[in-house]
Amino acid sequence: MESLKIGPANRHTDGVRGCKFFSGAHGPVKPNNANSLNLFLMDCPICFSETFDIAIPNDDSLKQMSLNALSCLYQRYVTSLQSLCKSQRRYGNVNYGGFEMCMDQNEAQKNGCLIYIFNHDMSELFDKQMETTLNCAIRKSNTDITFSEKYLNGEMVILNIESKHFSTLETFVDMLKSSRVQQIVLEIHFDSNVESKSNHEKILSILRKLYAIQYRIYWFDRNFAFVKNGRSTCFTINFHLIEDVASHSLNSEISFEEVRFAEVLLNNAPSHQILCKQMLRLGAITDGGWDVCHDELYRIRSPCIVYSFGINNDFSFDDDVERTFGCDVFAFDPSMSAKTHRRSKNVMFYAIGIGNENKNITVGAGNWEIKTLDTIRRELGHTNRQIDILKMDIESNEKQSLPQMIKSGVLNKVRQLCIEFHDYHDVGTFLELYNIGFRIFWTHLNPATPYYVNNRSYSHGWEIYFVNINLKRT
Repeated sequence: MESLKIGPANRHTDGVRGCKFFSGAHGPVKPNNANSLNLFLMDCPICFSETFDIAIPNDDSLKQMSLNALSCLYQRYVTSLQSLCKSQRRYGNVNYGGFEMCMDQNEAQKNGCLIYIFNHDMSELFDKQMETTLNCAIRKSNTDITFSEKYLNGEMVILNIESKHFSTLETFVDMLKSSRVQQIVLEIHFDSNVESKSNHEKILSILRKLYAIQYRIYWFDRNFAFVKNGRSTCFTINFHLIEDVASHSLNSEISFEEVRFAEVLLNNAPSHQILCKQMLRLGAITDGGWDVCHDELYRIRSPCIVYSFGINNDFSFDDDVERTFGCDVFAFDPSMSAKTHRRSKNVMFYAIGIGNENKNITVGAGNWEIKTLDTIRRELGHTNRQIDILKMDIESNEKQSLPQMIKSGVLNKVRQLCIEFHDYHDVGTFLELYNIGFRIFWTHLNPATPYYVNNRSYSHGWEIYFVNINLKRT
């Protein structure tokens, strides 16, 4: 299939004039074929706006596209970001029943705000947090999802919708043209493998209308509670109204000064420091999968090297990296019963752990070999090679390992860094990562380990994703 290039000929602020779409380029994507998802999504015939947002074409062009192309475009669009929110907070459950909110200065829900919720049984915790921390009044309608002008007086509107609600949703979006609702949360239940072509066209048309009236995506969530055959059938999409689009452009970045102290860091850790507009999920949609930045400046290209620490018998990420990008993947975990072996042509497993020094330790009845990252790189002959992705889920051992990596300088050769932090919020380490070029582009609270304190929602496990701005492509 001929692919589209990201270039001046394919960039348009009002849609996708001049872009070439393909009516039958994709074969059928079977619901049980989860392994092909990334290759399918990367092969999308998509175009971009002047600010490199994924663009949705006009209705006539949508009608000319095949069902598979529409499905691909939908999934790429709802898992992309269009704007940087500098301060995000989770309210409600860490798992299903809670949402992220943008708390930037001009967008935060003000004391005494009004929130409308349609067709969604939010958690009691969400209601309590809104009422006690923000003094927000909540208006709910679980049976009637019709709209009137009064709903446009709220600062935030949250909607839980299915394809049967699309016409009503379109009416609401048309009404937004004359209102100033600051934030909108859409929870869209839409199984792209079974929905009709006309429903794909309708939801894409509605999303395009939201973009046209300056609503930009600052957050999305693949809801773990609605994963079917390895794919999410429900996406939550957070929009905020952008008055000055230029201030939320491609080069948006937040200074570490805004997250300098420990208390502030704790409050703002689930926030972004740099805008990555395109992301791909590698591995499982649920626990075991990881996100990578797929923007042109940081995109993974073969030949590439990936280090993956912490496997726990789940190679879905490692296998997907090999399948999607053709990278050489080096997987490490001393806690498994498996011995060092070659898993596949490009995936090698080592029964070795990572630490702040080279040593052997006794864990239970076993003996674990631990090495530093710089030692591992040297022994693998990668001293002069960049590591395209360094992934670590090492159950709190990042507290010792990460400072040593920073001190040794080994991270200077890492392009993307993916870590699950376990109750580790050392502001000094985060500042040092910032100073050597790492910027947070995505975070995810682990829904399996939530905790709640002082009317705030946290998790003992925070996946935090970085790109190294010193290694971006020029």
